[in-house]
Amino acid sequence: MRGGGQLKDISVVGFPTALAQITMSVAIYILNIFAAKAGGNMGVATFTGAWRIINLGTLTIIGISSAVTPVTGAAYGARDIDKLEKALYFAIKFGEIFSLAIMAFIFLFSRPLAFLFAYSKASESLLDNISHALKTLCLFLPGTPLGMLTSGMFQGIGQGFKSLITTILRTIVFQIFWTWLFVDILHFGLSGVWWGIVIGNAIASVITFTWGKITIRQLQLR
Repeated sequence: MRGGGQLKDISVVGFPTALAQITMSVAIYILNIFAAKAGGNMGVATFTGAWRIINLGTLTIIGISSAVTPVTGAAYGARDIDKLEKALYFAIKFGEIFSLAIMAFIFLFSRPLAFLFAYSKASESLLDNISHALKTLCLFLPGTPLGMLTSGMFQGIGQGFKSLITTILRTIVFQIFWTWLFVDILHFGLSGVWWGIVIGNAIASVITFTWGKITIRQLQLR
């Protein structure tokens, strides 16, 4: 019975996390379709190059999120909800400082960074496109800690399905919706893809963080 209970606890956190990874892959696939629709093969190449650089900027946030889960889990297990709250807010503050610094770096050095993917004569036309994309997509980074670290907290307190729901909201619902709106309805072209990702992520992150605050308040009232 004890082993079954442990397996259930692991599944409650692990299964939603696995599904969240799948939804992110699906979202990238759909965003590639929009990039192709807006800019053809050049749009896909631009999105692929710029997104790889943005992903590098999220690596530290992913690492912090991995730390938030056990720390908040330990605080939750000890029924020290105030410590849980302080740990989450400290992690978000640290993550925001780092994200803003990386955002500024990418914005200021967008062209040299774009050169990593457009250093040959054949890919020279990508240089301006990737540089322009980076100047918009870097705005994706400051919103990321709010959503990702709160999702890590949800996993730590055994509410992995909340983490899954917020990931679906961010990747499948909001990012895809805003990208569709900007590309198919308003005809912003490739810029619509970049702004769709940024705005969708920002809205979902605020919703996730707000949900996290409500969850903490509910735990404090128990």
